[in-house]
Amino acid sequence: MDHPALNDLYRRVVARNPGEPEFHQAMHEVLTSIEPVVSR
Repeated sequence: MDHPALNDLYRRVVARNPGEPEFHQAMHEVLTSIEPVVSR
């Protein structure tokens, strides 16, 4: 992800939910998929 706000959100999600790699992966996929829209 190249968008700073999405990167920040992802880091906060990982910090709040340690030890849940499946959730982290799902969040990464969602955030990556919406990145083009957020970048506009």
